[in-house]
Amino acid sequence: MASKKLTKKQTEQLVEQFAEIIVENMDVKTLVQIVYDNLIDDFDQLSEVELKEEVVRFDEELYDELVNNVLTESSEAN
Repeated sequence: MASKKLTKKQTEQLVEQFAEIIVENMDVKTLVQIVYDNLIDDFDQLSEVELKEEVVRFDEELYDELVNNVLTESSEAN
């Protein structure tokens, strides 16, 4: 098949269609792993203040609970 020059919009449409096909052929375990990896990557890019804001926006009490979990795990490891 000869390669055709696509416009930006056509390329975006091709990407969207291909992504939809790939996702439709994935099992739930794979989808969950991809979402998890993407969230980790996204959260790793945040400053500590931004991360706290994100967690608090999700659940106001969760940040303190997570900090306590991390501090407890760290002290137990030492």
